[in-house]
Amino acid sequence: PRGTVGAAYSATLRAQGGTGGYAWSIANPGNALPPGLTLSPDGTVAGVPSAAGNYPFNLLVTSTAGDNAQPATRPCSVAIDPAPLSTTITGASCPLPTATLGVPYTQVLAVAGGLAPYRWSVGNALPLGLSLAPEGRIAGTPAAVGAYPITLQVTDASGQGASQECWVVVDPPTIRISSACPLPPASTGIGYEARLAAEGGTGPYTWSVIGGLPPGLTLAPDGRLAGTPAAAGPYLFRLRAEDSLGAPVAAPCSLAV
Repeated sequence: PRGTVGAAYSATLRAQGGTGGYAWSIANPGNALPPGLTLSPDGTVAGVPSAAGNYPFNLLVTSTAGDNAQPATRPCSVAIDPAPLSTTITGASCPLPTATLGVPYTQVLAVAGGLAPYRWSVGNALPLGLSLAPEGRIAGTPAAVGAYPITLQVTDASGQGASQECWVVVDPPTIRISSACPLPPASTGIGYEARLAAEGGTGPYTWSVIGGLPPGLTLAPDGRLAGTPAAAGPYLFRLRAEDSLGAPVAAPCSLAV
């Protein structure tokens, strides 16, 4: 009988002839039962299948009655179906983790069951600035605050489909970057330093940059931008600050060298 990945399975083998009492095994070691299933000597195939597919093997039964009965073999197989498809969210349940206006956002969706590869889509509109890639990655920079109800939809390679009602909230930032942008200009080969500042929330703030700073400059977590620029040009990037409670803010900025 067929089995299903993740579902308990049991089947009992039968033989006849001899004077009774049989011992069962797999005849050819090169063939095997599905992963997760075992054959006990009394003829019970049982366990929890862990991989879908069709598994051929050869059964061997011998007499335990000491009557010199001839052993018997027979080709057999068992088909294991994939687990039913269901959507889950990696690392969080619905609603999706809250996004913040202007702060780059990423959330990866995952599925349980079914057969890879999977294709994702979304019913209703994601927040402005976010998009869902077919492989299940929601990413972008939210451009409007609000609560957005969405329907996550996924289809596996066999055509099974599943959906899940969900929503994502985009909040305004609770802190703001108070440093003026663009930053003061720099010159190649001359040491440079600028201190970034933020206000609101609960300090201290941890700083990072999204995009590329001028070669030779680095941004320390405390907001000190310093170094010796090595290449002239205009440089566009996004500054990101996070307060001690994890509240983020991000804003575009630039620096001319």
